[in-house]
Amino acid sequence: MLFFLISAIGKFLNQDNSRDKDLLKRIARKDPVALSLLYDQYNRLLFGLLLSILKKKTEAEDLLQDVFTNIWEKADQFDPERGTGYTWIV
Repeated sequence: MLFFLISAIGKFLNQDNSRDKDLLKRIARKDPVALSLLYDQYNRLLFGLLLSILKKKTEAEDLLQDVFTNIWEKADQFDPERGTGYTWIV
């Protein structure tokens, strides 16, 4: 069921793919504003997914921070030929 939820959300968010690609390119160049914009776009969605899996708010918050730290550190590894920004983030 979680797979279908992620897939449905991905289809809905696919319309923002060009924005995600742009933000991830900017994050790869260490643009903190781009990271903030990406966080604003995805933090609620990702937190909800993490909370539904982990069932503990503090663990979900910690992992959400880890996710965005990873995005900051590894945005240069995003390849738009292999998928959308959303699928790379999730």
